[in-house]
Amino acid sequence: MAEGAGARRADRTTGLGSAVEQHKGRNRADARIRRDLVVLPRDDSHLIASDGSAFDPSEINASEPVEASPDIIMLCGYFEFSGRGAWPLLEALPPAIVLGCAGKAETCRTSALVKLISEELAERGPGSDAVIDCYAQALFVQVLRSAINEGLAGGLLTALADPKIGAALNLIHDRPGDPWNLEGLASAVAMGRTAFSQRFRELAGMPAMQYLAQWRMQVAGALLVRTQASIADIAERSGYASEVAFRKSFRRIMGVTPGAWRRGAA
Repeated sequence: MAEGAGARRADRTTGLGSAVEQHKGRNRADARIRRDLVVLPRDDSHLIASDGSAFDPSEINASEPVEASPDIIMLCGYFEFSGRGAWPLLEALPPAIVLGCAGKAETCRTSALVKLISEELAERGPGSDAVIDCYAQALFVQVLRSAINEGLAGGLLTALADPKIGAALNLIHDRPGDPWNLEGLASAVAMGRTAFSQRFRELAGMPAMQYLAQWRMQVAGALLVRTQASIADIAERSGYASEVAFRKSFRRIMGVTPGAWRRGAA
């Protein structure tokens, strides 16, 4: 039996055998692991046990096998995000995702990636850490695809999958420094201002201009950490004509001043 919790990382577990995953005290009978992939996007507190019956608390995270427990092999890991840019993606996912690793072509790809990771961990050849990281990134993308296709995702993921709103989001992501406004974004994806505004809010869960401001601050935060560019230069690259306006927006959205953000990463 295993228990885990943390912050801003996404745990993943792949099992061979049979187990029931309990999430925040709710028995998830649909989460019976049998060559399945279980993903906890926000690393919520959880239990993985051989069945859903009562258990002895002393058995949690026990280093020795519990008597009469069934054979099960689990491959555990986590996706770690160094910045806040991925947080909207994680918030758009349900607390727990269970993906079967057999059957459909899409799940077969998931199973293949898990198998490659397992083999690389066993062999530990030269550069295996880099290879495992690449496989893990591909696995995360596959999880997002599956969540969208199976209707498990919402928020930003749903918006990205929409032809019009997804195109607008790509423009924001690729060109955050452009002088975007609501009319400009709507026109760029061939929509009327009102229809675009309503559709964006409906799918993304927030107004387009609010999302634009938040994304610009994520970009600015990364530039503050990774470069020695001046704050005035970063403000301009983030779409702000005024350094004062940029500083105010950065503090409002990120909770600290640009200088404090840079110093905190040093």
